[in-house]
Amino acid sequence: MTYRIVKATQDRMPDVAKAFKKSFLATYPNFPELHTLEEDKAFLTDTIFPKNAVFLAETEDKSI
Repeated sequence: MTYRIVKATQDRMPDVAKAFKKSFLATYPNFPELHTLEEDKAFLTDTIFPKNAVFLAETEDKSI
């Protein structure tokens, strides 16, 4: 399987939010889930994307 790294744009926000949520829960399995996916999307849209470059790993058919 071949992976590529791409710069995420606002239209990829659902993919970024899902990856963010999945990696956070895997890293901190004993933490309570305090934010909904919609809240994560708002945080990423309002705080992270405007000030940072965001990247996704993807295959030909999906984001990782």
